[in-house]
Parts: sequence; structure tokens; C-alpha cells
Amino acid sequence: MKWKRLFSDEQRDLMITVSLQKYFNRRFFKFYSLFTICWTLATIFWGAWVRLSLSGDGCGASWPLCHEQVFPKTPSAVIEWIHRGTSGLCVVFIFFLLILAVRVYPKNHVVRKLGMASFVLVLIEALIGAVLVLGQFVGLNTDQTRVLVLVIHSVNSLLLAGALSLCYKISFWDRFKIKKPIFYFVLFFPLLALTGHIASLAGQLFPSLSLSQALALDFLPSAHISLKIRPWHPLLAVLFLLALSLAGFSKKSLAALTLTSCFVALFGLVTLISLSPLWMKIGHLVLAYALWIFFVFSCVQEKKNKFSSSFEDKRREDSNKKI
Repeated sequence: MKWKRLFSDEQRDLMITVSLQKYFNRRFFKFYSLFTICWTLATIFWGAWVRLSLSGDGCGASWPLCHEQVFPKTPSAVIEWIHRGTSGLCVVFIFFLLILAVRVYPKNHVVRKLGMASFVLVLIEALIGAVLVLGQFVGLNTDQTRVLVLVIHSVNSLLLAGALSLCYKISFWDRFKIKKPIFYFVLFFPLLALTGHIASLAGQLFPSLSLSQALALDFLPSAHISLKIRPWHPLLAVLFLLALSLAGFSKKSLAALTLTSCFVALFGLVTLISLSPLWMKIGHLVLAYALWIFFVFSCVQEKKNKFSSSFEDKRREDSNKKI
């Protein structure tokens, strides 16, 4: 074989040993990044439950402690305190992810950069959480500044989940390329998501007894800014699906994304018609994040050269023989 002519047996064994060490290091990183993604998503979903259950003011304006207590007693305070605890652990876990990325990957590797980006984003999340509590942008507070904070919060959470997902996806890759058709939809997705968060906030602050009443509130001249933005979410969702469907006719890779997006949109439609019960709001959020990660995974592809591919194949053969 060509690669046997290039290297001696000692060089080949050394290369295989180094490659195996690299493989197991990256395998551990991949496993740990998956754990970090799951923990972060659980923290995000629990944060949504904190807002929807009106438990955000359970600890009042005290931060980071809850009414100067380590263990609060009221149900709303406990719900809020659990979110603070899981968020704090999230910062620790992502910091450890960054350390692992620095130790496992060479300088300027994209996983290192993603690890750093994830850590910065989770620190911003903690800062936003402090702003929400200290500014009392919780519960039924209708201050329009709350909408701005929510927009930053929703986009930052989405970027954090995307960065961690890429850490997992490309953990074994040294080079990759971006699929432009899918990447364009990834760029559009945060706009769709933030209007969805605002629509959910509007339904919480201004509940309606019927769909017609909700629509009437949206178009009042004196309507709250969240109500004015709320109709844009289903409109953008329809435009997103139309563009994705049209692109899917020429790109087979978009077929699965299109079908998944249609299912999420259908669930959202049912949520809207049923006047957004709490469990459906949470379900719609979970599906939206699953769709976001699906898009992030689908927009990148590994780039290989012929030599590295043949070497990796040979390394696997030799490792299997040793086993």
C-alpha cells in the first residue's frame, strides 16, 4: 500500500498510537459536550417554566440569594431557586468544556473557538438573568423594556445551544464546510424564534378568552408592543416554510428539515387555536429547539483529504486487529 512505502514500521506504530490517543480524547469530549447540551437545554426549558408559572418574582429583587435564604420555602421561590442553581452549574460545566477543548484540540481549531464562544454566551445568560430579577422584569410586569431584554435573552440562548451543538457535531473533524442553502435558514431562524418568545409573553401578559379576542387586541392602536409583534410570528413561520419547501424541491438534503419544520409549525398552530395552554407552550419550545439543533447539524459537513481518509481507515483496521 502507498502509505506503507512512505513510513517505516516504527513511524507507522507511533502514528497509530498518537491517532488512538487523539481518538479517545475526542471521544470523551464528544460525550461530555452531549451531556453539556442536555443540561443546558434542560436549564433553558426550566427557565421557560419559571416565566410561564409566574415564579420569576418568587425571590423578589434579591440576587443571587433568595430573600437572603439559602433554601427558600415558598413554591414559587423554590422553582426560581432551582433555575438559579442549574444555571450556576451550567456555567461550571461549560467552563470545564472550554478547558477540555483547549487541552484536546490544537491552537486555532474551531472547537476551541466554539468553546470560548459558549462560555462567553453562558456568562451573558447569567448577566441577563440578574437584569431580569433586579429590574423586576418578571411575573406580570408589562414594562416595554422587558420585551427588549427578552429578545436579547432568547437570541443568546439560541446561540448558546447552537455553539454547544456544533462542539458536539464537529468534535472529530479537523476541517468542515458550510452548506449555504441550509445556512441561510439558520441565519433566519433567530428572528423566527424571538418573535415566538414575544408572542408567548404577550399571551401571558394579556390572556384572551377566544382567538378572535386575541386578534382584536393585537391590532388596537394602543396595544402593548408585545401584542403588535405577536402576529409576525405565524407570518414569519409561513414564509419560512414556503421558502424551505421551495428550496426542498431542488435539494434532497432539505426534505427531512422541511417535514420536521412542518410538524413543529402544525404543533404551533394547534397551540394557537387552543389559546396556548402551558404544557403546549413548553412543548412548542422544546420542538423549536430540537428543530434549531437539527438545522445547525445539517448546515455543516466534514471536509476530508484522500491521505487522511486512508490513514484513518488503516488506523481503524490496526486497532481492530489489536483488540
